[in-house]
Amino acid sequence: MAKTARKMAGMVMATVIVTVSTAAAATITASAESPSSHVRSDSAAIVALIERASDGSATFRRMVDSVNASNGIVYVQEGDCLDGAHACFIAVTMAGSSRALWVRVSMKMHDADWDAMGSIAHELRHTLEVSRYRP
Repeated sequence: MAKTARKMAGMVMATVIVTVSTAAAATITASAESPSSHVRSDSAAIVALIERASDGSATFRRMVDSVNASNGIVYVQEGDCLDGAHACFIAVTMAGSSRALWVRVSMKMHDADWDAMGSIAHELRHTLEVSRYRP
């Protein structure tokens, strides 16, 4: 089932990316690099993917906007997941009244950018689910 969901997300992202111009895709805007953004990464490759996905997909952009409106800050890092998955939601920690949510993406496991963007989108969905939870 997870493979089917990943393939579906990948197909949606592939369709979206085709519509994004090469110039726009190569541009990294300030939103993912900005300290005010709640979706952050220290990887230039991941920042570029987040920007491309946000520019090309209204759904992805709404997810990022929802994270920005939440009390969560999502850190997307390059790295391997323990179970060999392409991406994983690995931790939640409290930082005062905010939550730090940690996502890991294995860049070497993705055959194409659209596949990595789909994995990031999938994990962002999980972070939104956790951000909405109020104990």
